Amino acid sequence: MRVLFEKHGANVSRHPTLYIAFSAALSVVLCYPPLFLYFNSAPGPSSVTYHVWTSATPFLYPSVPPDIGIKQAWIQGSYMEALTHDVLKEGLRIQQALLPDAECAVLPHQGHDTDYNDYSDFITGAPIMEGEERIPSGMFLHSPLLYWNCSLEAVENDRRILKTVNDGIALQSTARITLRWASVFAGKHFSHQKLIAADALVISMFYHLNSTAGEDWDRRAAELTRQAKEHGRYRVYGQDVESTLYEVTRLNLGTVGPFLDADTR
Repeated sequence: MRVLFEKHGANVSRHPTLYIAFSAALSVVLCYPPLFLYFNSAPGPSSVTYHVWTSATPFLYPSVPPDIGIKQAWIQGSYMEALTHDVLKEGLRIQQALLPDAECAVLPHQGHDTDYNDYSDFITGAPIMEGEERIPSGMFLHSPLLYWNCSLEAVENDRRILKTVNDGIALQSTARITLRWASVFAGKHFSHQKLIAADALVISMFYHLNSTAGEDWDRRAAELTRQAKEHGRYRVYGQDVESTLYEVTRLNLGTVGPFLDADTR
């Protein structure tokens, strides 16, 4: 060992520039993985706003009636190629078949102060005062097709789909839910805090359990399944999946610190 260190010291003294360059290069290589993880963080930009955090856990009291129902359709093309014209156009047709009467439009981003909404009126069915925005027919839609205002022409003419999605992350639906990537895509892939690919489009319907929206969805989904067997453009899976009850807790992370703002089952 003594002889090896003596030789190493002699070599460093004879070739200082070479060893300095080698040490710097080795440091860069060893530091690269943390930089890679930073620029490719799994969630990308936060899936929630800076002052709201929502978590869902299985609800263990089945005797308590739920407040709201959610139904979803996941539209998947080839692996990680949901953001293509073919998948988007087919997803729009499926969405229109499932929810022909849903209001499909976006609002411009209003800033952090309005990025957080209390849906207690929707949940309880309280009347909406004149001049306030109203959620139609006991249900509202949340969908990636809202980036294009659910317009087939807009999808067909969009030559920069990824730019549209990345630029539209702050847009809100008419129900004032922000179109975060975590809520409208599944199987996401990020690079440098930008979405570069997704595996599936996620179309969600939130509805009152005492409305007919859920039954209408099921009936139309069954019709879509029947039609799919005839035209063969896509296959339908998972219609008979059992419902699961979750408790959703919303935390408001304001300047006074975390506190429980509301919970919804």
